[in-house]
Amino acid sequence: MKIVLDKKTASDIASVLNKRGFVTHDDFPICSDNDFGDFLKSKVITLRTNGYKGGRLKTWSTSFRQHYWTYGVMDESQNLKNEWLDAYTTVTGGEDGCLSLSGLSINDLIKLLLGLTFHCSNGHEIRIDSNLYSYKDREKPGDQAYAKCSSCGEHVSKPIDVYRLF
Repeated sequence: MKIVLDKKTASDIASVLNKRGFVTHDDFPICSDNDFGDFLKSKVITLRTNGYKGGRLKTWSTSFRQHYWTYGVMDESQNLKNEWLDAYTTVTGGEDGCLSLSGLSINDLIKLLLGLTFHCSNGHEIRIDSNLYSYKDREKPGDQAYAKCSSCGEHVSKPIDVYRLF
């Protein structure tokens, strides 16, 4: 089966690559996880046509370094460190405590294009774009972020998860 990279998806992938320097299979599950990097490398002309401005694409995987794993591609010119990729993979792993395990600050979440999800005691879900935190609060660890429920007004002091801002 031949996989086609449609214009919208190519544009979205190009945008994320331009902003943070890497994308993962979990960000864009368009093919099997272990084929993802090679597939995108083969579509670099399509990505450039749809806005990618970075360097050569390089495949990577966290599968042998940590419990939470993924496959992806990165812009070689960004010189991204494995610790940065591992922290992203950990925080998007989806299990309780992933945010504190990642060690990421709110400022880091901004760079990774991630927002925070909270639940108040009344069961309302609150999603906060990490860009909305004050500059003073951005240095705090991500697991110390806070929110105010727009439905009931409750102040919630512990995020339960992250979500992608794309």
